Order: sequence, then C-alpha cells, then structure tokens
Amino acid sequence: MKKVFSIIALSAMTLSLSSFTNSDEQIEVDLKMDCMNLQHDVYAAYLSNGSTLDEAFDAAIAAFDGCVS
Repeated sequence: MKKVFSIIALSAMTLSLSSFTNSDEQIEVDLKMDCMNLQHDVYAAYLSNGSTLDEAFDAAIAAFDGCVS
C-alpha cells in the first residue's frame, strides 16, 4: 500500500513540476513576443517620422536588445 501512495505522490509532484516548467516557458515566449512587437513598433515609428531605413533598423535593434536584456 505504501508503494501505491508513493507512486501517486511522485506522479503528482512530477505533474506539478512539469506545469511550472510549461508556465515559465510560456512566460519567456510571451516576453520575447512583446519585445518583437516593440521592435516592429519602433521601426514603424522611425520610418513614419522620416528616418532612413538604417536609422529605423538601428533603433529597432536597440529597442529589442534593451527589452530582452
């Protein structure tokens, strides 16, 4: 009987740990998506304000780097 309860307890702990991992991974993916959206917004804003493609690109990369670090 102890083995059955031990197996159930280990299964429950494994499931709970795997759900935390998935949640953490999802948070990381969401943060990277937010940073990518910021990068696109900065690029579009620079272009709409008359900046060159190179200036817009540099600003977008800087925004992304600042966001993910």
